[in-house]
Amino acid sequence: MTRAAAALALAAFALAAAPRVARGYTRSRNSAGVVVAWPSPQLVVHVPVLTADRPVSLLSSDDVLAATDAAVAIWSHDQVACTGVEMSAAVGASRDALAEKDDQNNVIFRVDSWSPQVFDEMGLPLGDYEPNQLALTSAWVTKSGKILDADIEINVFNYPVWEVSGDMSRLVSDAAFDLQNTLSHELGHVLGLDHSCWDPVTGPRPIDGDVPRPACADDPTLAEATMAPTAFVGDVGKRVLHDDDRKGICDVYPFDPGGGCAAAGGAAGTPALLAVALALLAAVHRGRRARPAQA
Repeated sequence: MTRAAAALALAAFALAAAPRVARGYTRSRNSAGVVVAWPSPQLVVHVPVLTADRPVSLLSSDDVLAATDAAVAIWSHDQVACTGVEMSAAVGASRDALAEKDDQNNVIFRVDSWSPQVFDEMGLPLGDYEPNQLALTSAWVTKSGKILDADIEINVFNYPVWEVSGDMSRLVSDAAFDLQNTLSHELGHVLGLDHSCWDPVTGPRPIDGDVPRPACADDPTLAEATMAPTAFVGDVGKRVLHDDDRKGICDVYPFDPGGGCAAAGGAAGTPALLAVALALLAAVHRGRRARPAQA
C-alpha cells in the first residue's frame, strides 16, 4: 500500500457482471500514478552497530548483519537467475539515522517511539505510522518513477521481541517476530514491489492499472507470497521468494547476459521528489488479523 497508490477503477463486464481481478505481482506507484524502479538495481543496504547501552531486543550486530545478508540474497541474481538485481548488506547506518533522503539505504530500529520524524515542505509526515505496522519502507522517487533512496524502519517500540533463529516454535513460544522474515518483505518494497494481494481490513481495495488487486483470501498463493501484506508471530514464510515474487523481480529487473540491467519502466528521472511509503502489518494469527492501516 502506498500513500499515493492509485488510479481510476475501470469496470469490466463478464458473465454475471463479475469484476475482472488483477493477477500476478504488483508494482509500487508514486503519487503521479507512475510505477517506480531503480535505474540500476546494484544496491547496498546499511545496518547499524548495536551496543549494550542501546540494545534492540536480544539481537547482536552480527545477528542483524546476518539477517540482512540473507534477506538481500533472496532477491539477488545468485539465487534468482532471471533478475539482474545485486544487493548486499554492509555495516554503516547511524544508530540515529532518520528515514530521509540521504543517498544511503538504511535499516533503522525505532526503539523509543513509532511516530513521524521527517516531514515534507507542507509539514506533513512522510509515512503514516500506525501501531500495528511491523516495519515501514520509505522511498524517494522522481515524478517519472526513478527511485533515488529508500530506508526501512523496524517497529521495535510496539513489537519489542525480535529474533533471528528462523525456528517457528521458538518464535511462537517467545511471542517474537523474525527479523529476516520482515526484512525480506521490506526489501521487496525497496525494489519497487507493492503487496501481492489485498486484505479488506487494510481499507479500500487498491486498483492496479485498471483492475482490482486480488483478495488474499481468494488466492492462497498470493497470500503466502513474500510480498503478502501481513506477518504473524512465528512467521518465517517470507524468508523464501514465491513464484509471484520471482516473476515480479525478474520482470522489473531482467537479467542481461551481456551485462547491465535496465529497469522495466519508471527509470527516467526528473528533479521533483515524491515519497512512497509501504508497511508490513502485524497479524494476531492467520485467522484473525490486527486492524491494519494504510501506509
